[in-house]
Amino acid sequence: EDVLKQRAEIESVAKSASEQIQATQAAAAAKAEEAALFEQLAASKAALGKIQASIEAGQPFGEAFNELASAAPVDVPAILGQTAADGVQSLAALQAGFPAIARETLASARADGSDGATGGGIAAFFAKQTGARSVTPREGSDVDAVLSRVEAAVRAGNLATALDEVGGLPDTDSAPVSDWRDAVQSRVDVDAAAKSLCSTLNAM
Repeated sequence: EDVLKQRAEIESVAKSASEQIQATQAAAAAKAEEAALFEQLAASKAALGKIQASIEAGQPFGEAFNELASAAPVDVPAILGQTAADGVQSLAALQAGFPAIARETLASARADGSDGATGGGIAAFFAKQTGARSVTPREGSDVDAVLSRVEAAVRAGNLATALDEVGGLPDTDSAPVSDWRDAVQSRVDVDAAAKSLCSTLNAM
């Protein structure tokens, strides 16, 4: 009976020791996993910071994207990889390029009669001859009015509103403004993807 009791005590001690070892190992593994995730997040946030700086500057971010893709503990938006090599246009570049695009778009619409302008007279004649256009936002659905609101939105840095306004232009797929619109859309999409990923990483 004493032998059985001693054996039971030994087995109990051994079981307790085994459980303690397992608990210690589990805690160590959890701590190692936490440390690895911390390192991944730190590396991911650093790479994403480089990408966001490149987006603002209108520069390619291929190297930073590779760093992000190899470190991120979550899926990286595909659009970041698709635009990494060439980057997207900066806000300053989109703002600077719009006046020339607006003049060309308005001239094209006036030439084919799709500008939607009403009325005539000497003012309308000279506007067509000189390429005059509205440089302050005004109401209306004619091309000049729409372009004036697009420009106001771009100047304010509100690219989403600018895109909405561009949608009011006739036949934008073939108009001179189409390439500019596509560049704005790309900038908006990439910026949104980077901000969304930033929020995801910060929440982890």
